[in-house]
Amino acid sequence: MIYGFDFTDNICYISSYDGDETKELPACPCPIEIEERMAFINDYRKDTQDAAVITVETLTKELVDAVEKEKNLTFLSKEEAFVEYVLQNEKGVWQRNTAVFEFHKGSFCFYAAGRRGKTIMTEKEDIMLPEKGLNSAREKDKFFTKWVAEKLNHRQISTVYLIGEEFEGEWMELSLASVCHGRRVFMGNHLFSTGAMLWKAKPLEKKDKVMTGDYHPYYWGIRAFHQGKKDVFVPIIQPGSLWFHTEGRIDVLMDECEELEIEGMHSISRQEMKLTMPLGLRQEHPTRTSKYRITMRCTGTKGMVAAVYDIGFGASRKGTGLIYQEEFKLP
Repeated sequence: MIYGFDFTDNICYISSYDGDETKELPACPCPIEIEERMAFINDYRKDTQDAAVITVETLTKELVDAVEKEKNLTFLSKEEAFVEYVLQNEKGVWQRNTAVFEFHKGSFCFYAAGRRGKTIMTEKEDIMLPEKGLNSAREKDKFFTKWVAEKLNHRQISTVYLIGEEFEGEWMELSLASVCHGRRVFMGNHLFSTGAMLWKAKPLEKKDKVMTGDYHPYYWGIRAFHQGKKDVFVPIIQPGSLWFHTEGRIDVLMDECEELEIEGMHSISRQEMKLTMPLGLRQEHPTRTSKYRITMRCTGTKGMVAAVYDIGFGASRKGTGLIYQEEFKLP
């Protein structure tokens, strides 16, 4: 048996596959803490041979490490579960984008996925609910109508999924007409759990790379004299790794360098970024060549840190260590 688990607040949605049939099982209450959820899953599985895939908002190194010792347990981001569900259930969906609105008592979230060249890109946005809450059907309808217009208008989205218990009831009036205009709309609560289960049970041989928000999308590097050529882009980081596995470094020779410019480019949109690091080497080490180490790493899906270290120049001069460090955010 293979299970997909989607934990949302204190509710768990579960899908299963026994080798012949896919089932959406009744939702059930569940604990909040990750350790208690792991125990819940182990109790739910009849046999440790049963595989379980657990959806999470964002993958972290701690989560990946936590299941290394657990037999047949895997974490998968909701974005990747969403893509898997769509690929296996909507054969013609990639002619246009697909979107999900996820609405629970304490949260509202928007997802979208579509092809950019040979890459399937996803986006995710957590949207703040009003401080005073949504206390009537009219308030819910007005709130949802606003976000349907903001997220779907002027975009080629052909299919929309409405996920979550807050979509239940007959409160949608203006919003229903808006979301259904020229689109197919489906309601249900098991999209993420079924996508996670399918990811394990019926893995597709994907011709396209899936790039969710957990993967770093940028090239990073500097322009330098390299292998006899001027103004060569020397990479520090390549795109495509999970954010917590994304890091890189290069060693360079510099003298009298007042500032260092690190260039970044998004691998899909080609959006450019530049980070200027003031080093002041002319004043610190005039007319002296030294070796410097440039390091970069991700601190989160949207956070990075870059640093420059003076590592000296052979036996003639010892390095002084860290010269400059800067943390910055990605768009």
